[in-house]
Amino acid sequence: MLKIGRLGWLVIGLALCAAPVRSASDTVVRVSWMVDGTGRPMRNDSYITIRDGRITAVSAQRPGAANGSLLDFSGNTAVPGLVDAHGHIVQFGTDPDADNPPFLEASKRAAWLVCNARLALAGGITTLRDPGTYNWTLGLRRQIESAGPRWIVAGRQMVKRAPDAYMSEMFVEFDGVQEARLVVGRLRSDGADFIKLRLTKQRPLPSLDEVRAIVSEAHRLGLRVAAHTDVPHEEAVQLALAGGVDTLEHNAALRMKNPAAAYAEIVRRGVVVVPGMANWDTRMKTLSTPAGEIIEEPLRSRLPPSLLRLITLHAGEIRESVKKLVDGGYVPAGRRQEALRETRDAYKSGVLLATGPDTGVSLMPHGRLYLDAYWLAEAGLPIEQVVRAASLNGARAAGIDKETGSIESGKLADVVIVKGNLAQDYRRLKDVLLVIHAGRVVFDARKPYVVGCQ
Repeated sequence: MLKIGRLGWLVIGLALCAAPVRSASDTVVRVSWMVDGTGRPMRNDSYITIRDGRITAVSAQRPGAANGSLLDFSGNTAVPGLVDAHGHIVQFGTDPDADNPPFLEASKRAAWLVCNARLALAGGITTLRDPGTYNWTLGLRRQIESAGPRWIVAGRQMVKRAPDAYMSEMFVEFDGVQEARLVVGRLRSDGADFIKLRLTKQRPLPSLDEVRAIVSEAHRLGLRVAAHTDVPHEEAVQLALAGGVDTLEHNAALRMKNPAAAYAEIVRRGVVVVPGMANWDTRMKTLSTPAGEIIEEPLRSRLPPSLLRLITLHAGEIRESVKKLVDGGYVPAGRRQEALRETRDAYKSGVLLATGPDTGVSLMPHGRLYLDAYWLAEAGLPIEQVVRAASLNGARAAGIDKETGSIESGKLADVVIVKGNLAQDYRRLKDVLLVIHAGRVVFDARKPYVVGCQ
């Protein structure tokens, strides 16, 4: 695995205005538009110079002549490598409560996880932050990263011990401050890059002392803490914030009755919120979209045929369950407008939002992160902030924003080219033409895409 250090970094301002001299080993990417991920306004006619896996210059002028290579993507837009801030490598867009037997049989599961990684990469995702997986997947880290994005993974999720509570192979239980600390250390020894704590009605909420113990031990070991916040919304979010967590997963923070005070605390602490609203939105769209068309191109053509068939069947099941909700009085259109307003209010309050639609759960196969970006655009965020949410904010959630997440001199060369002018149509984010990961071209839409799994 690529070990990301928390190194200091320097942005060379002169590189943005002076034409750099190119060396024989340079690769220069030329684009007509660039959204660099920092939130700054889109730029026109940009040249990105890459050397030894890093960005060495970003300029409006063409670098001096040399023997390096020029990747000319005039007429298209460059954005940073995308960060899926909440995606599960072991899930496939089918029923998350099913065992996925075709995919996770011992003899096949490594190949299928590699397929997930490749699908993510073809969707422009150069970092996957995985907030929950099985212990056996940690041994596949090298295979996953060699075929796909860098993988920032939590391993098993911490849950409060409770008799007769729902239990998963993806959970590890704790009870009391001392055991909570020990579990954090054990997860780190297993290979976790951060800690995931579940705060949900499925189990009793832990005490504030337990949450603080988890956070303090994780931070002592150099790990960040992500909190799954669910029903009860108010209590779970307040507990997470009081305990000092680094990120809030899912949309509980946006659904509080009086969120202003919580937003102020979230902003003060620099907590990143990963609401993942595209997950819900896609389920609701089964009412109006035929099951066979629920996955759009070009992802539809990339999915293994057997997986696409199962997702199509699952879309029909989801549609029937949504219809029952509607028959009971639920109004998806009304809830959608309310949720868009909640998202917009959080953004206007200064909350750092990151994209991560719980990739792998129902109807969310890998490579579909763009739907979460669409949601933010429809909530009213400008394109520069949409891209920042899909790149730099996600990198911050993963603790690697000093190394990646924006197109700036000194950072790892994670660069994605999308078709046309992204400012004119945010949906172009799905039309990925080229992916550069740590300076290496890892996906080129001009070449045949081999599925790798059937």
